[in-house]
Amino acid sequence: MNVKELYKQKLTTAEEAVKLVQDGWRVTFPIAIGQPPALMTALARRKEEFTHLDVLLVIEAYASELMMITREDSIDIDYIVPVNKKVIQDGTHTYTPARLGQMTKFLDMGRPQQVVMMQVAPMDEHGYFSMGTNCDFALPLGKRAEKVIV
Repeated sequence: MNVKELYKQKLTTAEEAVKLVQDGWRVTFPIAIGQPPALMTALARRKEEFTHLDVLLVIEAYASELMMITREDSIDIDYIVPVNKKVIQDGTHTYTPARLGQMTKFLDMGRPQQVVMMQVAPMDEHGYFSMGTNCDFALPLGKRAEKVIV
């Protein structure tokens, strides 16, 4: 089977893709433009199915339903850079201070990366995707994750 056939076989909707995420998992998104808005929204719509889900966002780039998660919901959102200070001040989401250069070290601090969801450019004729300007953070994430959803 060639890469194009394999890609077509795995191609699905955002709603179907996020069904791979299991209760208790840590879900990590790349920085800003690498975040997949459709996947973020689809994941947020599943919030009632989880007893606990840990989400790591570095910089939120898109308004999505994921940002509407409240303290009563079962999804913990941990920001590295406090772009949306209101949700942190309200106690809705948590904040972990870190410098951008520390990001990959931060990911190695005993925190499992079960799934990474990222936005990529369309696959080329050799089966490769481009992470664009997000490769410095997204590539190490993808290498550590059990599952990668693009």
